[in-house]
Amino acid sequence: MSTAELRLDLHKMIEGITDQATLSAVYAFLSGSKELPESDWADNLSKEEDAEILEGLKQESEGKVKSHDQILAKHRKQFPHLKL
Repeated sequence: MSTAELRLDLHKMIEGITDQATLSAVYAFLSGSKELPESDWADNLSKEEDAEILEGLKQESEGKVKSHDQILAKHRKQFPHLKL
């Protein structure tokens, strides 16, 4: 990809950012700032979302997860007509 194409794609991505926190983080990164904005996406999680994330991390630490490849293999057998 050429430099011009990279710039155009980057510009399109930035134009697509709709929330202030993400835009501020991108700005801080591109400007070389050592500090990111104080806002964090995790601060906006509901109690239920936070609990679900913690439960998922607990399951992962207990080895109760399957890899992406395992899930794809299962679904390829179940749905051979789909392109997975």
